[in-house]
Amino acid sequence: ASREPVVLPFYHRGLETILPIGSKVPRIGKKNTILVGKPVKFGSLIKDCRQKHREHVARRARAAEEASTSASSSAAAAGGGGSGAGAAEAIPGDMKECYKNIMDRIEQSLKQLEKECEGLHHA
Repeated sequence: ASREPVVLPFYHRGLETILPIGSKVPRIGKKNTILVGKPVKFGSLIKDCRQKHREHVARRARAAEEASTSASSSAAAAGGGGSGAGAAEAIPGDMKECYKNIMDRIEQSLKQLEKECEGLHHA
């Protein structure tokens, strides 16, 4: 878990002509282009996400501990209990932003591969 994940992007064009949906036998003589890119480099994005995750887990643990030590049985019944459901389970905005940044990096790589692959396929 301490190593950076490896994302190896690839893009293909023409497979739908070789084995169309519903076809049982591949068609021959059709052009197919597959382009495999370089592994996506995340830089500090993964490190930042891991740190935000640790902070989120610590906040949830503190909140759960505080709720269990300070809530009386009557307050828990009136407040719906302290089960941790609902908002406590939501992904915080800083974590969503972190995930979005990672997906944006992957998307950039795929868009570049798409452009290159389309050029090769139609050459």
